Amino acid sequence: PVGSARILPAGEMSLGIGGMGRTSRLTAGVDQPGPEAGVVEIRGGLAGGRLEAGYTITVPWHMAWDLKLGILSEDGWRPAVAARADLGLFQPSFGGALLVTRTLGPCSLTLLGETGRRNERLWMTGAGPYATDSENHIKVVRGAGGEITAALSPIHDAYVAVMYWTTRTEHEAPR
Repeated sequence: PVGSARILPAGEMSLGIGGMGRTSRLTAGVDQPGPEAGVVEIRGGLAGGRLEAGYTITVPWHMAWDLKLGILSEDGWRPAVAARADLGLFQPSFGGALLVTRTLGPCSLTLLGETGRRNERLWMTGAGPYATDSENHIKVVRGAGGEITAALSPIHDAYVAVMYWTTRTEHEAPR
């Protein structure tokens, strides 16, 4: 999920459940986790009213922790702005993002720009991710995305998010 630039109040928590798919695939004969995945996100506001942290679990291949800092609160014509840093917990992925959110009635629009280092597992078709010839592929990426969220009730939202990443550099991790 792209998320929101708004910060949860201290002690308040949220749970998000969704699905994710990839539109582009690798060359024939090479596989990676995906193209679809389940996503579970657990978030909570921290003391001080400007910080929020969360865990995002992408089943089957990734888990990350992130910390978000509110820079500007949404007020009148001004959108909410926040910066976020994330860290992969089981693989060497990390990055940072800048989010901007504007609310219009029950709907909100979030735009995001990010950069980071992403670790992907690649293997030959039929071999599986734990084969001896599988690789950890490291990419330095830049990304942009957007999310539209509609409040269905005080505790239920529906959202649609789109992300685009472009690879700046890439290499195989040394064994």
